[in-house]
Amino acid sequence: MSRDFIKSAEFLTLNPHGAVPLLVDGDLTLSQNQAILHYLDEKYPEAKLFGSKTLRDKAKAARWLAFFNSDVHKSFVPLFRLPSYAEGNEELTRIIRQQAAEKILSQLATANEHLESHIFFGENISVADVYLYIMLNWCRLLGLDLSHLEQLSLFMQRV
Repeated sequence: MSRDFIKSAEFLTLNPHGAVPLLVDGDLTLSQNQAILHYLDEKYPEAKLFGSKTLRDKAKAARWLAFFNSDVHKSFVPLFRLPSYAEGNEELTRIIRQQAAEKILSQLATANEHLESHIFFGENISVADVYLYIMLNWCRLLGLDLSHLEQLSLFMQRV
């Protein structure tokens, strides 16, 4: 989806914030990935988006999804889009990016620790695992060194 489209009048009537993701299902319009994923999980339970049908296991996967979505994802922002106040200031840019990378690695260490005793972030593979997989690919693209987080490498191979 192009940036131009999400700022178009057509899209803004569906989501005034001009953000993705967005789901339109008949007369229902939903934004925010967690709301969309929970809706799809209820609508298509056979897909087991949260890795299981049991409430406890779904809750575990939802907890990790929330962590990846709310905490880890936003830590990537300065690496993808530098704050305007830092533009043109190489030293400030370096500091901001270094701090963002350190924060991401610290957060991913929490996931790595969990994976020392678990295969996935729920009973089975779930949307939380897929979300982490995507962010680990961002790390690779950004050149972040994850070599000390051994479980994440094994996780990538499993997923």
